[in-house]
Amino acid sequence: MHQLLTGLKHCHSCGVLHRDIKCSNILLDNYGKLKIADFGLSSVFDNQGKYPLTSRVVTLWYRPPELLLGEVHYGVAVDLWSTGCILGELYAGRPIMPGRKEVEQLHKIYKLCGSPSDDYWKKSRLPSAVLFKPREPDRSCLGETKVSSGEKLSLNFLSLLFSVFS
Repeated sequence: MHQLLTGLKHCHSCGVLHRDIKCSNILLDNYGKLKIADFGLSSVFDNQGKYPLTSRVVTLWYRPPELLLGEVHYGVAVDLWSTGCILGELYAGRPIMPGRKEVEQLHKIYKLCGSPSDDYWKKSRLPSAVLFKPREPDRSCLGETKVSSGEKLSLNFLSLLFSVFS
């Protein structure tokens, strides 16, 4: 994870968003050296968000909720969300949110992370936000999620996850 985050930090400091971080785009050599691959969806970005980008990027299982809701002004958070999905996948031993359609993907995110507050929905300017608001709010169940060994995600893992992304 350290190598991946360091590589992304370099890309981001050069003004490049990868926009398709997933396990198959991360290569490891025989010496454990990581390479980030497949920059086919990458784009130059500006921190002010003046220029809109397409929201139709990032493989569905690793796509952040704001892109699923149609956001076109975004930055490094899209790559960091995908990285968090990879971290969860490595820990769980399987993909943590394998959806088949965008609406299913959003509901998987809500089920795992909790749905946004009513205040979020009232203030949201995202094009598809109203369409994807859940009827009943979901609360986060990260601490109750079982991993491949049958154990629940530990507080240590959750602390690590939030420290990496804060």
